[in-house]
Amino acid sequence: AAPLVADPLAGASAAPAACPAGASCGTVTVPLDRATPALGTTAVGYALLPRRDRSRPAAGTIVPNPGGPGAASQSPKQVERLFGRLRDDHDVLLFDPRGVGRSTPLQCPFPRDLAQHLDRLDAAVGACGRSLGARAGAYGSAAVADDLDAVRAQLGIERLTLFGESYGTYLFSVYARRHPERVAKLVMAGAYPLRFDTLGRDRAAALRRAFGLVCARDAAARRDAARH
Repeated sequence: AAPLVADPLAGASAAPAACPAGASCGTVTVPLDRATPALGTTAVGYALLPRRDRSRPAAGTIVPNPGGPGAASQSPKQVERLFGRLRDDHDVLLFDPRGVGRSTPLQCPFPRDLAQHLDRLDAAVGACGRSLGARAGAYGSAAVADDLDAVRAQLGIERLTLFGESYGTYLFSVYARRHPERVAKLVMAGAYPLRFDTLGRDRAAALRRAFGLVCARDAAARRDAARH
């Protein structure tokens, strides 16, 4: 059996990164579950990359999210590639979703060579969830959206320009519903429907039905061939 080791699944994206040069980095302490204070607190890490032209106020603060979920924030090189000239007069706020990167990363054991041991993935994920106990429900999109707003409030930023890709479009849609007065602009690339099931249960049900139809037709064809 493959050995279990702490957290190789997320790899480098889960590891706390050094504060980028020139950035202001910090953490905000938030309730782990805002409805259940007894569960304690967690830390949410961020890095604020200042605009290049500091002689005037920022035209806005961009918050990117590359998707996932479960990935730490983008690197400054990725930010530069994405936003280019916008960096002249826009600050960029990078934050790590709770459980990864600078935000109190979870440590769960997974097979070291996961690609060759996918048969153990379900068991490893289940063990991780059980190890969290009552805290397992505290790592959803609504909590992450509220964490972002806590970071915004601590930094004194009035409104955010949100740029989401893939799952990031879902997360920022949740943020916009929960904190609409704090959204300056919302840009989405590869948007998820707000009611999209990120676990893919609808897709799994459709695949099961499709396989069932194929098998039924195959069985009928075999019976027809046997009669002739």
